[in-house]
Amino acid sequence: MKTRSRRVLIGTLFTMVALVTGLAIAAWLKFGDTLPPSEGAIRLAGLDGPVEITADSMGIAQVWAETEHDALFGLGWLHAADRMFNIDFLRRVSQGRLSAMLGPTTVEFDMERRRDGHVATSRNALDRLSPANRTRLQAYTDGVNACAQSGVEPPLEFILLQKPFEEWRVFDCLTLLNFMTWYSDALQNRDGFFASLAHAGHADAVRALPIEYPAWAPTTVRAARTERRPASGSLREQAACLLAQSVLESGASSFTPARSSNAWAVAPSRSASGQALFCSDPHLEIARLPQFWYAVGLHVRQTGLDVIGITIPGLPFIVMGHNGRAAWAFTAGGVDVVDYYIERRNPTDSTQYLERIDPARGADSLVWRTMEIIRDTIEIALEDTIASFTILRTHHGPARAEWSGPDSLYVIRWAGQDNDLDAATTSGFNLMRIADFESFRASVASMGALNANWMYADRDGNIGYQLGTPVPVRGDASPYLPLDGWVPENDWDGYLPPDQAPWSLNPPEGWLANCNNKAADSPNIPGSFAADRILRISDLLQSQELFSVADMQEFQLDRTDVYRLRWRSLVDAAGALLTDTTGSLAAVRAWDGSTDTASLAISLVVVFLDELKKEVFGDELPAHANEIGRLTLDEVMFGGDSVWVDDVTTASRVESRLEIARRALERSLHMIGGRKWGQVQTFTMAHPMAGVPLVGRFVDLSFGPWSWPGSPGSLNASFHERTGAASFRTIVGPSWRFVVDFADVDGATMVLPAGNSGNPLSPHFFDFFEMWRNGERWNVPLSRERVYARAVSILTLEPDESAKVGQ
Repeated sequence: MKTRSRRVLIGTLFTMVALVTGLAIAAWLKFGDTLPPSEGAIRLAGLDGPVEITADSMGIAQVWAETEHDALFGLGWLHAADRMFNIDFLRRVSQGRLSAMLGPTTVEFDMERRRDGHVATSRNALDRLSPANRTRLQAYTDGVNACAQSGVEPPLEFILLQKPFEEWRVFDCLTLLNFMTWYSDALQNRDGFFASLAHAGHADAVRALPIEYPAWAPTTVRAARTERRPASGSLREQAACLLAQSVLESGASSFTPARSSNAWAVAPSRSASGQALFCSDPHLEIARLPQFWYAVGLHVRQTGLDVIGITIPGLPFIVMGHNGRAAWAFTAGGVDVVDYYIERRNPTDSTQYLERIDPARGADSLVWRTMEIIRDTIEIALEDTIASFTILRTHHGPARAEWSGPDSLYVIRWAGQDNDLDAATTSGFNLMRIADFESFRASVASMGALNANWMYADRDGNIGYQLGTPVPVRGDASPYLPLDGWVPENDWDGYLPPDQAPWSLNPPEGWLANCNNKAADSPNIPGSFAADRILRISDLLQSQELFSVADMQEFQLDRTDVYRLRWRSLVDAAGALLTDTTGSLAAVRAWDGSTDTASLAISLVVVFLDELKKEVFGDELPAHANEIGRLTLDEVMFGGDSVWVDDVTTASRVESRLEIARRALERSLHMIGGRKWGQVQTFTMAHPMAGVPLVGRFVDLSFGPWSWPGSPGSLNASFHERTGAASFRTIVGPSWRFVVDFADVDGATMVLPAGNSGNPLSPHFFDFFEMWRNGERWNVPLSRERVYARAVSILTLEPDESAKVGQ
């Protein structure tokens, strides 16, 4: 190459490097401007007085104000400062407006949310809000908007998607509140699955499935005793695609208040300190960044409110935490608050359906009633188009269009259709002020349709439990199969009075626990419940006389799966018919229930149970076997005679349980191939936009994968999805670990999986991870003296007097 040509080439390369470097620096500076201030003073319109915001070295902020109005304004400012994209995204999810940001991928998702009715319910509630609640929500709303309008650059996601943050409204708080009550139930109930089986012609199979809560499982109230597809297109299109995929792949589970959880309380008589102990670790999707909860403290001098805990960005409530006098937390309730109805359509007018309005008059009372027809549209970004669709509603609820036909409608009845969002808002604010068990019960019983088990403890030594779910009062028909809509006996007769819902105060055992298990042994409370983790915590809370904070923290980190240990005998018996050279069967035989990464036994048992479901249910329900619940499989294999054991595809013989188990075990041994749990189960945390070129290189958006311990049955839980023949990816786990001893409320500890901030450039985006992963704790005190002693920054929000004059 000639010297001149070489110089030109080198010069060109230098120019390109300089250009790329300059663009990178410009991008970095642009993104860097998205970090909100944490010190100094900011003047803002809408405040009555100054608000101080302290923050500790892990980014947990606490708001200090004279009035409730200013404290809520400060909380709104914080949510927008640290989680602006979160609250906007949650708003779009609840209102079915994701497609206006992400494009056509989420259109069906948006249609489903519109069908759920969160917007309509919230519009009605907005007109009926009490003046006190409207004022409170407006204060929070003003704080959100004050931050958004303060001149700080919008977060990374808005820059990539080229969408501005829309002004926040009181209405947005209400839609988010209604949406959260829907999803607190939607991911645990089984109604949709059973209705899909019935729609596919398998109603008899549903009737034959043993799906009741097992007699051997404890209740809380005891009786007298996939890889992501690569994105293409423009930067905006790639960002939208990746974010849309993350929504659909997870079923929006990261936008839910609880998928499964643990909570327990220990009375002073069983506490080493002589005061009540309280523990909570709600389980949510933890694979997606940023994490769900936002930890914060609120302090109001006028009312004496001091409270610390976790919030849902977009709502002004501390939903779990403590106020120095009492502590509270919830787990997913699992109660069946949904029924499907089949409405008969008029063959001569498809807009009408059959209703029986007066049962006393018999067949003469059957009339045709006109359904409500709602025409709606969805804006679709990237394509700049509008999608039109229609929602049909009967007096039972909205219809599922994909299951409906010219002769019938499948209609969803949900307890949230009776939501009183004003009462739920009042309860959300009252919960932060509870001081005794009665005020606690009153608050959690009015939380709309939130499907939740509520745990309680206080400084007077009381521990308690209340089922907060509105329990429908049903007739004798099955709650798991679609009901004939024209039969009035199938309609709900209101809800179980709160006083008749399961509750407990200071039981003689000296402890209370709920791990999504059934609240009480009552046939009138059907649902979908877990029976695994409650076995382990029940054993642990009976293992000694007195317990300390260290014991509570150790229990939250426990990796023993007592429930899956229950299957050891079947694996051992079936394994006697097989030859194993990997050592897996011997490991199961000697297994103590450990789910650590070094365990060979848990690898085999987990795969075996999945394969066993295919063997038991795959012949009758080949497309649905994987969705059958674990407790149903348990009852088939360990219960009495069952029609499900025999393989219907082998007409000439009847298989035994042992033969069915042997088939599943043989396949499982081959799949596992002697690999330990840490070689089988992995965990990765990633922001949905980690795959956007260049952005992922300049900002850390993906972490992992790591070998990961735990199972759905261990207290330190790992809920996974199967990604291959013998590979699992952890999706759900402890989203917040919290322990408080009322002997020292300032010594309360908590830890988040990643960080408190949603901004990838913030030092608090991922700073909790190693602490959370290693089982360490972070002290978050409540008293002013202790909080200020730990503060590393103080930001003051000051009222803008000039704005007041202008008004």
